[in-house]
Amino acid sequence: MGTEVPVNKVDVDKDDNSRVSHSSTTDGPEAEIERADFPIASPKVSVSNEFRVTASEFAKEFVKDEKAALAKYSDQWVELRCRFLDETSVAYDFVDLWVDLPEDRTSRWIYCELPRIQTDAIRRLSITQEFTLIGRVKGINEILDQVSPDWISLTDCNVVKVGHDPSIKIRALELTKAFAENMSAGEAKYDGQPVTVTGTISNIQTAPNHVFELNSYASKSVSTVLWLYVESFGSAKHKVGDTVVVKGTVTPDVLNSNDPSTIRLWFNHSCLLTTPSP
Repeated sequence: MGTEVPVNKVDVDKDDNSRVSHSSTTDGPEAEIERADFPIASPKVSVSNEFRVTASEFAKEFVKDEKAALAKYSDQWVELRCRFLDETSVAYDFVDLWVDLPEDRTSRWIYCELPRIQTDAIRRLSITQEFTLIGRVKGINEILDQVSPDWISLTDCNVVKVGHDPSIKIRALELTKAFAENMSAGEAKYDGQPVTVTGTISNIQTAPNHVFELNSYASKSVSTVLWLYVESFGSAKHKVGDTVVVKGTVTPDVLNSNDPSTIRLWFNHSCLLTTPSP
């Protein structure tokens, strides 16, 4: 049985389903990441079917009639089905979920207080990956609402389910080769898509930002460079030659591509999954 997860102000069911495991037959550092457990909690709260909704459905009710939505949801336990998106903001003990409502030409933010162990794990999800949380609706966050309107606040939240990882598992050499051999095909397949990339650090830049360069494909006619900003991930102990696993999306650097013989690729919305070797 996995490690017990601290749950926000509610008890935990101590059973063998308290964690979700992602199995893999892959060898190497990426296999370690795939098998890592997400710290799922099992809060002993009852959520009625009418309060089991997607984050979009929940936010849409506040757009349609905020007063009615507050009357319905305030102080109630809800189960929200969410996606980890580019705009998702993760902090020490809370997550801000951005919900786009194009049909209503608006959007909403949902502020969710979570245990630190779960916010750390949410950082490691892939873009578009689904997860489900249970929390108590507090109402409109008056403090945040003064900064940017339309913040709905949930407290005592816990993630209770995590969906399949949608990221493409690939090595840095294979990824950069795809762009080098056919830029259009590489963009069509990988640009903006969630990826989990395994590569070796070939160069480290420390100023003006902390940047890793991963081993990349090169031929007689074209070379590639794969860069990763890492200053916010405690990466100072990494060194050239370390093998790392990175989650995020990859985008070609079209603004600084004056040299047609070099293709520059950047990680966006990235998370460095591996710790430095001793």
